Amino acid sequence: MRTEQEIYDLILKVAKEDERIRAVYIDGSRTNPNAPRDIFQDYDVGYVVRETESFIKDRDWTERMFGKILYMQRPDEFAEFFPDEGVDPAKSYGWLMQFADGNRIDLHVETIANAQEGIFDDTLRKILLDKDGILPEIPESNDSGYFVKKPAQEEYICACNEFWWCLNNVAKGLWRGEMTYVQHMVNHVVRIQLEKLLSWKVGLITDWSVSVGKSGKYMNRWLPEKDWNEYLSTWFSCDVKEAWEAAVRMCTLFDRTAKEVGAGLGYEYNQVEAENSFSYFRHVRMLPRDAEEVYTDVPEDGQGRTLSANAKEVGACCHEDVCRMASSADAAVCTSKEAGTPNGQCGAGSDEIQREENTDFEIISLDEAGREEIENRLDQYDVQYISYRLNGGAAVGIKRDGRLIAGAIGYMSAFHILYVGTVFVDEEYRRRGIGTMLMAEVERRALALGADTIRLDTFNWQGRDFYKACGFEEIGRYEHREDGFSEHFFMKRLTKQKTEEAGGMREKLHTGELYLPNDEEIMKEQMVYQDRLCEYNRTKPSEAEKRTKMLKEMLADCGEGVYIEAPFYSNFGGHHCHFGKMVYANYHLTCVDDTHIYIGDYTMIGPNVTIATAGHPILPKLREKVYQYNMPVHIGRNCWLGAGAVIMPGVTIGDNTVIGAGSVVTKDIPANVVAIGNPCRVMREINEHDREYYYKDRKIEIEEK
Repeated sequence: MRTEQEIYDLILKVAKEDERIRAVYIDGSRTNPNAPRDIFQDYDVGYVVRETESFIKDRDWTERMFGKILYMQRPDEFAEFFPDEGVDPAKSYGWLMQFADGNRIDLHVETIANAQEGIFDDTLRKILLDKDGILPEIPESNDSGYFVKKPAQEEYICACNEFWWCLNNVAKGLWRGEMTYVQHMVNHVVRIQLEKLLSWKVGLITDWSVSVGKSGKYMNRWLPEKDWNEYLSTWFSCDVKEAWEAAVRMCTLFDRTAKEVGAGLGYEYNQVEAENSFSYFRHVRMLPRDAEEVYTDVPEDGQGRTLSANAKEVGACCHEDVCRMASSADAAVCTSKEAGTPNGQCGAGSDEIQREENTDFEIISLDEAGREEIENRLDQYDVQYISYRLNGGAAVGIKRDGRLIAGAIGYMSAFHILYVGTVFVDEEYRRRGIGTMLMAEVERRALALGADTIRLDTFNWQGRDFYKACGFEEIGRYEHREDGFSEHFFMKRLTKQKTEEAGGMREKLHTGELYLPNDEEIMKEQMVYQDRLCEYNRTKPSEAEKRTKMLKEMLADCGEGVYIEAPFYSNFGGHHCHFGKMVYANYHLTCVDDTHIYIGDYTMIGPNVTIATAGHPILPKLREKVYQYNMPVHIGRNCWLGAGAVIMPGVTIGDNTVIGAGSVVTKDIPANVVAIGNPCRVMREINEHDREYYYKDRKIEIEEK
């Protein structure tokens, strides 16, 4: 295979020896300083010529000049089949050539006038030869012309509308089983809109200073690892079930990204359009193949949308002894009395159920080991557990005498719906009120998440009376003809109950809506948590065990080995803080945890760091009335936040990333980078140099690298 220098020498040699060629320039990935180098990079070459006709007529010219060609394409010969391309062979003509030695050259000749007119069109262009000085001086080649462009509001609205409208076509194609149509509609229409939104998110993260490459191939450099993995999970084969599930993940990712981009740009996102479109999509998924109508006279879901009487919820793959649900995990430990039945809605369900009178039960947020114990009860590694892994979430369980006797796991939809399966309870504790206790906790956490609906899908038809006693309405059934099983679907609307229980303001802590933090109920609850925090700050450094015990009670999630130096400051006393295992925080950590803060395993936090979820409107009149909004913060696994760093509301920081001391993080920071500054920006990726040196010129001399 000829080397790069040999190819360039050949390109120039041909040009110098041919009087018809007056100048040479190159562009493409080989002139892009930020493009990765590999053996498949082609050479994009432009010869500036007096005329093109003689080159076009000489059919063997390219092989005589450049070597043996395996195969090639003359795209401009097909111009009549692509009238929209505006190709004029008299001005420009090209050859795409794959050579026998493995190199590829994309060559075109163009007239002097055409070159002079378009020389500035590509910022990657570099002039190699200009015999007569006919080309103007151009800037040094760079990829700025390919940077993600900030969209106008109309473009943002159009992309969102195109995604949600064309989802209609995906739904009907999947229902019909027309997989070639579905693949075309998803990958040539719908996915393009998702890629736009993800690229705009990259733009916001990087201050519009990078290129994501063709088809978004470089997006993984800048997107949070969670977003990138979720995006990869939206690709699917021609299996219908797999396609439905991937499409659901695509909708969830698009909805979340569109909200983030809209908020970052100050553009309004049409949430009603999104929810209506996704509701229709799920409704079509529920329809049996022999359905004669799209909609029938059945109950509405609380937002004016009707539900199919023959329901089959997407992603439903529930098993008799497993409950899958998502929660905010906003309470680490509480007793059965504290987790009582909300508003009397979740009763015993049957006179045969004997309520457990003992109070030595703990309702807990499960750690990783507890989640794995629940996972091991699944018959398969299903889509909802995958969604939990990708999107985050929580797991809840009930313990007695240190043993897990009941539990649930799953994820929260981006559409205010909490998905729940069948409740898992150890056989020894069934019909003793444990399931009722767990369902009460499910509902309480749904409210905290801002859910307005709970959906429950189960194969356990014997539990119908129990679910109805818990306030659920049976909305349909799906017969699995191939295996003879029936799947049952239940729904419970929470909107009215939310308002009654939460007092109207508390419910908005976790929804991103404006609310008044001086609400009497909120402040009363907050004081309880802050008093407990004061007790923690009065402990002595020698009382490590006492501190650990208190943290497990104070924090929403507290992994093994978590240690927070006192003093520790927190608006809600850590009640909305989710810390993974081995998290360490130095002195004066301030968590403005008016909504949830998630910190991954092994993350280190320097002194005087502030993590804020709360913000206030710019409009002065609203600030005078003390209005506030809250946006959750996600900090990945094994991060390092330097001393004095400030993490602003709504920010996500990827795994392994280092935030420099004193930085103010206002936008998402991707995984595996070093970022510093005010505002904080990515300085570089973590690289091989970091495997050799730990500080300036000091080498790492321990074995683990």
